[in-house]
Formats: sequence, C-alpha cells, structure tokens
Amino acid sequence: MDKEDWKVLLIDDEEAIRRVVSIALADEGYEMLTAADGESGLRLCQEESPQIVITDIRMPGMDGIEVLKRVKEDDPDKEVIVITGFGDMALAIRALQADASDFVTKPIENEALLVALERAQNRYTNRRALNDYTAIIEERWMETAEELARTFDFHNNLIESSIDGIMGCDRDGKVVLYNQSLEKMLGYQKEEVIKKMSFDQFFPVGAAEQFREELYSEEYGGENRLFLYETNLVSRLGDKVPVQLSATVLFEEGQTTGLVGFFRDLRELRMLEQQFADHTRLLQQHKMMSLGRLAAS
Repeated sequence: MDKEDWKVLLIDDEEAIRRVVSIALADEGYEMLTAADGESGLRLCQEESPQIVITDIRMPGMDGIEVLKRVKEDDPDKEVIVITGFGDMALAIRALQADASDFVTKPIENEALLVALERAQNRYTNRRALNDYTAIIEERWMETAEELARTFDFHNNLIESSIDGIMGCDRDGKVVLYNQSLEKMLGYQKEEVIKKMSFDQFFPVGAAEQFREELYSEEYGGENRLFLYETNLVSRLGDKVPVQLSATVLFEEGQTTGLVGFFRDLRELRMLEQQFADHTRLLQQHKMMSLGRLAAS
C-alpha cells in the first residue's frame, strides 16, 4: 500500500500537537484525521475506519489505554501507537501489553514518529496477509473436507449397495468393514461385529485355516489373492451358508494391514441346482417307465 492509501487518526487533547503532527504526516502523504478526546476519537474511528490510530495516553475523560482497548475490541487488526511522557513508561508498557504496536514520547520527534508508523504499517500489512492466507487455507481445507466427505459417502454407498457381502479386517483379524448384504446373509448386525468379532469366527471349524492356506498359495489367483473359492460361512443361527469367496491381502509400504473378502451367497444357486437335478431324475424315471411299457407291449 502507498502512503496515500493509509488513513491515520490522531487523538490528543492539545490542539498544537494535533496541528503540528497532522501537517507533518500529511506532508509525508498520509490521510489525516484528528480528534480532541477519546469519545469523539472512537466515533471518528468507527465512521472513517483508519488503519492506524495515534493516541495520547494522558487525556481528560477517557485515557489512551481505554481508547486502545476499545479500538482493539472493535477491530483487532487496527494498529495503535500511544504517545507518552518521559515519566509514563509504566503506562507505555501497559499499552504494549494491550497490543499497542509502538509508543513515542513527548516532545514528539518526526523521525521517531515516522519509524513507529512504519512499524505499524508492517504489522498491519503482515497481519492482513496472514489473515488472508489463513482464510484461503480454511477455504481450501473446507473444500478438501467436503470433497473427502463426498468421496467417502460415495464409496460407502458402493459398499453398502453391493449385492455381494463385503467384509474387511485389520492386521489383527478384527472386523472393521461389514456391509448390509452380510447382515442379511448371516443375521449378524454391524454393532455385533465391528471391532468385536474376528474374520475367522465366521467359518466352520477348520475352514478358516483352509481358507488362509489357499489365500497364501497361488492356486486361486496368485499369492495373497483368492478368486472364486467356494467355502461355507456360519450364520448367527448356526446354519452353514455356502458362499463363493474372493479375497485379497492388503498392504501398505510392504507391511500387511489386513484383508478384504467378497462373499456371494450360493444358497439360491444350490437350490436351483437341486431342483434341476430332481427334474432330471424325474425325466429319467419317466423315460425308463416309458421304455418299460414299450418293451412290455
């Protein structure tokens, strides 16, 4: 920002100081506003919104410390420079503790005041840049969080909508993923399974060991992968459920993190196969009876 873009409010009960400082800073290119007391200064601050406020500490009525606090409450980004006497160093320290950007002592020297103004400008500029950067980061974080949420919801919907049962476990074998199709297939609800049951608990005795032996072999799709392997699961009621299982071991940076399995319920297929076999047997019996009658005739 150029100096003509900076608006400075000077609050001091001494008219001579207001006049001299205003002329000096206007000559430097600053747009100057002045007020004779704290109350009128705060009103002018709200109306004109200067970036920098210069206030005397010792004034009748509202003193400079109160002005500083009120300005910062209204807009923490505004910079406040306080004017003190040589005997008011304790007040100057209080002002700095209340987030004043700097202080100058009376009698006011132009060089010291210009240095204090330059520091205030740098603080204001850096603070605004940091706020803008923070706003951009927050906006991008929100966009990223929303995108992640949409992606998570989409993936979760895919898993829950799958016709096949899907079960995943961590490296310790505890189930961490269990979809609706498995709930219907086995009768266990999510709250009974997630982090409470292990992957192997769903197999009949001895079947889990056989499953893992085949998983780590290369017979059904390659090492650490299993494709279209038929086995049984055990339902909540203790029934054996025939399934076609495809599974893969999960890795991260070369370390095993768990495995995921996809289960297709074969009960309907087995029922259709049985019906077909029964129908074929009936046809065969009918054929033999027809041949017997033909032979007898």
